[in-house]
Formats: sequence, structure tokens, C-alpha cells
Amino acid sequence: MMQAEDAALLAKIRARGLVQPDLRAVASQLYESQARADHLWRLVDQDWVIAEPMLRATRCPACQSHEMLAHERCPNCRCANLLTQPLYHHIPCAGIFEFQGQIEDLAQCPKCKSALNQEQDRIELAGQIYHCLDCAQRFPEPVIEFWCLPCNQSHRLEAVSFHRLYAFRLSEAGELALRRHHSE
Repeated sequence: MMQAEDAALLAKIRARGLVQPDLRAVASQLYESQARADHLWRLVDQDWVIAEPMLRATRCPACQSHEMLAHERCPNCRCANLLTQPLYHHIPCAGIFEFQGQIEDLAQCPKCKSALNQEQDRIELAGQIYHCLDCAQRFPEPVIEFWCLPCNQSHRLEAVSFHRLYAFRLSEAGELALRRHHSE
């Protein structure tokens, strides 16, 4: 027999269609505005609710918030004043070079000096390079950090934790159990 508390939560899930986490809340209170997380998982265990992985989110190590923004920094001076430039590969001479703008505007290969107007199909995008506009360093990849909006702190990738967040929806068994409960 279904408890009144279970029936009320199942009815709430049916009305909303889906119970999703509030990413503005700290990890321990993700579903609190809608339901207690332990109650949702108990309904999953009874096959009345289906838990669907929604996303894999970062969590702040200081305040446990999910409100985090990924940002890039220079590995040398740690500033965020970066410029990204494309790298091109000239296939005939194996030249790799930077060029800001449309590749069609490039008249000759910087390495072999051959004309490129007939060889556009022989140039390919090979990646990108980062330039720090503060310290003038060039590097293939920036340092990725996460800025926590609530606690106003930046954390290195190694410090944040990643975990799955779930959305919950009513199962067919839950719908049937709810109908049975209301007919009793």
C-alpha cells in the first residue's frame, strides 16, 4: 500500500513531468524545493520513478555549489588575457603556420614561399595556438580553471569534483500505483 507522502510526491512529479536539480542550490539541497533526494531515490528503488542522468556537473570544493564557469588562463602568468589563433598545415611542404583571417587571403606559404591561390585544397586547419597578451607567451593549451559564482573563488581542474546529476520522471509502474492509490 502506498503511503500518502509517496502519493503526494508522485502526483507532483506527474504534474511537472520531470523533477530536475536546482543548480543554484548546494549539492545537499539540489531537489529540496521539489522533494527530498532520499525520497526520490526510494521511489526509484520501488520502480515508481525513473532516474535519468541529466548532466555531469562540476562542484566547488569550497562551498559545494554547482554554479561554476570554466575559464582559461595563461600557464605562465595566470592571466585571462588570451588570444587564440588558428594554425594551418600546408600539405606539400608540411609547413605549419599561424594566420589570422581568411585562408583564401593568404598569397604564399610562409615556409616554402609557393603561391597558394591554386592550392587551397592542399591547406588544412591543423589546430590553434594561444597567445598571452600580458606576458607574450605562446602555448598550445591554456590552464582550465573553474570560477565559483557564489564564493567568488577560482579552482584548478584537479580541485573540483565531477558527478552526475539526475532528473526524475514517473514510470509506468508509478503511474499505475498512483491510479490505484486514488481509487482506494
